[in-house]
Amino acid sequence: VNRGSEPANAPWLDRVLVVIADAIYAFPSLLLAIVAAIAISGGQSSFWGGILAAAISITFVFIPQYFRVIRAETVRIKPEAYVESAKVIGSSAPRIMVQHVLRNATRTLPLIFTLNSSEAILTLAGLGFLGFGLAIVWAPAAVLGPVGISGTPDGLVELRAFYGGLELGLAA
Repeated sequence: VNRGSEPANAPWLDRVLVVIADAIYAFPSLLLAIVAAIAISGGQSSFWGGILAAAISITFVFIPQYFRVIRAETVRIKPEAYVESAKVIGSSAPRIMVQHVLRNATRTLPLIFTLNSSEAILTLAGLGFLGFGLAIVWAPAAVLGPVGISGTPDGLVELRAFYGGLELGLAA
């Protein structure tokens, strides 16, 4: 029996994907990105390894949000009259998926992308601060986190340079 909230062809696959997405979404995004970056890079930061680890870990963290929105829109669109009309006139399933369902289900993606981009930048900054983003040797100005704590054994000189106008701001 198809209840309308799951696909008719593979309800078990839909259920498994929803459970996996919910499990990933349950963890804090920065913590999950750190764990994923460590697992991908093996705890070593290099130029391409850091870029790859950061990109994959940030993608891994944000995929469940996109999955949930697209799934909800697809479930909402599936019983609409224009989808049923396309079935009645004999359109193929791939044509219905692309022309009707996918086109209407993806209209909220730019909004979600815009809202998630700020959190993705903060996650990348957190990964860079911990040394799992870009390697500091190759791109010292790209990620400012390690710049603030590198250079001296105690890091005080570099932190003072990093917060250059702090004393002037506090004095005013």
